[in-house]
Amino acid sequence: MQSFKRFTLYSIAPLLYNIGIIGGTLVAGYSSDNVMWVAWGVVLGALLHLMLQMVGAVHSGWRPRWGMAFKDADVRAMFGLMGPRVLGLAITQINLIVMTAIASVLSIGSVSIFHFANNIQYVPVGVIGVAFAIAVFPHLSDAANDNNQKVMARSVSQTTRSILFLIIPITVVMLLLRTQIVRVVLGAGVFGWNETIIAATMLGYFALSLFAQSLTPLYVRVFFANKNTVIPTLIALLTAFVNVAFALWWTPKFGVTGIAMAFSLSACVQCVLLWIALRVYVASLDELRLLRMLVTSVGAALVAGLMIQAVKELYGTFIPLRTFLAVVGQIFVAGGAGMTAYLVTAWAFKSEEYEWFVAAIRRKLFCKYAAVESGDEALDMTV
Repeated sequence: MQSFKRFTLYSIAPLLYNIGIIGGTLVAGYSSDNVMWVAWGVVLGALLHLMLQMVGAVHSGWRPRWGMAFKDADVRAMFGLMGPRVLGLAITQINLIVMTAIASVLSIGSVSIFHFANNIQYVPVGVIGVAFAIAVFPHLSDAANDNNQKVMARSVSQTTRSILFLIIPITVVMLLLRTQIVRVVLGAGVFGWNETIIAATMLGYFALSLFAQSLTPLYVRVFFANKNTVIPTLIALLTAFVNVAFALWWTPKFGVTGIAMAFSLSACVQCVLLWIALRVYVASLDELRLLRMLVTSVGAALVAGLMIQAVKELYGTFIPLRTFLAVVGQIFVAGGAGMTAYLVTAWAFKSEEYEWFVAAIRRKLFCKYAAVESGDEALDMTV
């Protein structure tokens, strides 16, 4: 589906997978054989995921056919690329398992706090970083097949700036409202105030690397588009060692918070190494333009941060934060004020990325799917 630039079914498929799991979990609540129903829910979700993708493939003109085409050169090339990619995915999962193991030897509840904070911080990464990377991937592949470095450089440069333009203010919101976010999402039941504070602290450290986590999926796909799965895997292996080493060093001093610190450090290292390695395929990423965008966006983010802090304090002065709705209101009011301040400041600075953002919103609201240049398509398809 991605090769045909069709992302709707691709995006819906994981929802069906989760619906299957949720359905199995709900049935398990009314059955004595609880665990098996959850397992069957996973199987059902996976089948729904596959069937929806097959519908899209058939609609695109493809037909399933049984056969063993190992003699085909393209199939052999695919298996050659698949090996390092599978290893890279395994490294990610093993890294998570090791982090969980480290958390398990700390105070009671550390594993849950780590996973909860990690799940919260990954939301903007998935919504922005992964979404942009998926949307621009077909264009990167086309540019690589045509050996057109100019188009590839333009796509990577603009997508990088688009991601940063959106992720920088979200980072500020998450840093300044981290306690409120954790209280709303997790601060109920047995999740007490002490656990909330620890999770909020971890969320703050995770937020420091949101930019790196959001850019990494894009940079990895540049290598994939050029049929290179080895370099991203080697970099992932190196950063996994960095993550584990610093987690083992910092957790005795900082507790479970040290895991978040090590995670963010390794994420930044991975992003920087990928950026350096990109020079193999992209001679220039228009660094001066990127620097100008960073100055503008960071300046706007500072204004947004001041606005969030002021509105947050003012809100807390007049409205007691004793109820769920009161805390939710503080997030929306303070966060909304901060995002508004960010956009207004970006507009005042004549930010190029702000113009792209507004144009993309207008296209979606008024259904004007006008043709755009290759560099603009990633933003258009993901907003």
